[in-house]
Amino acid sequence: MKKTLISLIIIALFGVNYGICETITVSGDVSGIWDVDTVLVTGEIRVPPNETLVIESGVKVLFQVCCQFIVDSDAVLLAEGTEEEWILFDEYSPGTGWYGINFIGASDLSILHYCHITHGLAQTGQDGGGISCYNSSPTISRCLIDSCSAGNGGGISCVFFSHPSIKGNIITGNTATGAWGGGIYMWNSDAVINDNIILNNQADFGGGGISSDDESPTISNNLILSNSAYTGGGILCQWNTATLIENNIISGNSCDIQGGAIFYYYSGLDIRNNIMTNNSAADGGGALYSMEGGGYTINGNVICQNSTEGMGAGIVWQHASTPIDKNTIVHNIASIEGGGISLITNSDPPISNSILYSNVPEQINAAPASDPTVSYCDVQDGWPGIGNINADPLFVDPLLHDYRLQWGSPCIDSGDPDPQYNDPDGTRADMGAFYYDQSMPVRILLTPHEIPYLIEETGGTMDYTIRVTNIDASPQIVTAWCDITLPDSSVVGPILGPVTVTVPPGVTIDRIRTQTIPGNAPFGVYHYNAYAVVGADTSKDSFMWGKLGTAVNGSSDWSNCGEPFSGPGVVQNDDQQPEKPFLSGCYPNPFNPTITISFHLPVASDVRLDVFDINGRTVGARLPRPYSPGHHEITFDGSELSSGIYVYRLTAGKVSRSGATPTMMFGKMALMK
Repeated sequence: MKKTLISLIIIALFGVNYGICETITVSGDVSGIWDVDTVLVTGEIRVPPNETLVIESGVKVLFQVCCQFIVDSDAVLLAEGTEEEWILFDEYSPGTGWYGINFIGASDLSILHYCHITHGLAQTGQDGGGISCYNSSPTISRCLIDSCSAGNGGGISCVFFSHPSIKGNIITGNTATGAWGGGIYMWNSDAVINDNIILNNQADFGGGGISSDDESPTISNNLILSNSAYTGGGILCQWNTATLIENNIISGNSCDIQGGAIFYYYSGLDIRNNIMTNNSAADGGGALYSMEGGGYTINGNVICQNSTEGMGAGIVWQHASTPIDKNTIVHNIASIEGGGISLITNSDPPISNSILYSNVPEQINAAPASDPTVSYCDVQDGWPGIGNINADPLFVDPLLHDYRLQWGSPCIDSGDPDPQYNDPDGTRADMGAFYYDQSMPVRILLTPHEIPYLIEETGGTMDYTIRVTNIDASPQIVTAWCDITLPDSSVVGPILGPVTVTVPPGVTIDRIRTQTIPGNAPFGVYHYNAYAVVGADTSKDSFMWGKLGTAVNGSSDWSNCGEPFSGPGVVQNDDQQPEKPFLSGCYPNPFNPTITISFHLPVASDVRLDVFDINGRTVGARLPRPYSPGHHEITFDGSELSSGIYVYRLTAGKVSRSGATPTMMFGKMALMK
């Protein structure tokens, strides 16, 4: 905030700022510029029609009485703080409350930027505890909206043809008392909701995170986490026509009856490329519950690790026919029926190009009156229909919820052969949410060890596995690196690399790395990116994560550490040396009948190999023998084994027998005969 005149005079005369501040008291109509430390509100305030109020950065607007802040017809409110100096809207005394910022037919030029809006409380019969938009479309960006409550829209309410841009905010701890939309409520409005962290909000009826009624909003690239409601823990949509829900992580949400992640009723939704994980519903639809839904599609989603005490831990369709195409539905658990999909009461959706595996108690349960068409799907235990298979999908790392396909998966090029369904690389469609890009010889993947990481204000760390796979018949020289896209779209990095690696044919090189996130990093939604360049080809991958606050005096450490990219054919870009033995990967994988396991030793050690089947039984072993420091390989012959997934363990101990604890290294391999 600009200094007040008296502060500037004191600094000029004495060279010291003694912290002199300025406070003004307001009520009634307000306009002009607020450039003071504190504004005390003693009665309802209003920006009159066609007038403008500018609030400078750093101003604190404190309400001594519980009253409204109205931005009237065609009026403009410009409250633009900075990352260093936020604008605060709050109650003056704990428990007083205030009636929020109410845009009523206000100008679309209104902006709330770097504002902290807290303890707002909507009047009885009104919506929007923190912000209410009535026929108004302000820009709401980089704000913290918390601890507000209303009947509808605890944090933000948008009604009667409001089209605000809601981007890059943290909306947390808000409550819809007795109705809809703990975080955001929309009625007859189609807000654009992008890049927000919507966390720990609660609605007594529907839509713990977001509730939308009778319009077509866009909900994309958000982290929608740990919200709760009676129905629709994460998102509730009803009577909507063309809502787009895309590229979100919807995790840890819960509801008392139906739709842990999303519930929709009489709505046509386009739900694509989301990760829905660890959501729960007491009655049904741990992730998705559709009632009377139709049109559009459920496409490209990962629906995993969801649960219900009723039916349909992944999806429940009731009187619904929305197509289910190119989804990966795995590891969901229902107490009654339909671990993956439950179809009840005249539901006959087409289910195609999808993977349904390891759901409990079964992959698909169809009521007698429901008759789905299932085609070109990988369904565990089988399902009648053209092109369906029953085979282990060979996911990259199901233990870390990475359900992309390994090279050699039976789901590659097994989808609908009609060219209109071809993958972007021009090959026949793959099954599942992720296609394997065969247009380039090398693929790079990032697998975060948590989905999603949510870093505290003071900073923290993230662990991830980075993998480079060469599917070509020739060795490939790969240059790889990682960087980070910040919430404002700027980039930090390279964080890791560049490193240059020669990858043999059929080999995957994987490393576990740890990324430090500094406290002074800005809050918001981030993307961690990886790149692998081979000639003119660049493979890319990323994962989304969030940070909850910005510690102004926090650390600035963006360091990256972990297993180094040392080994045969690798050019190291620093002098870091490993302190422990580590695996370099195994190739080819899948194999038949032999596989080579690569590992690195920092000191001379005895190394033993043991191989186990998925039930933990030992099926192969090689007795320990000494190895010198450096990179080594062991070849295992699986001629006597049947096709399947196996786990191998290398145990490395010092040759000196000093009594030090040996290091155990584990990996997975697939035998395909």
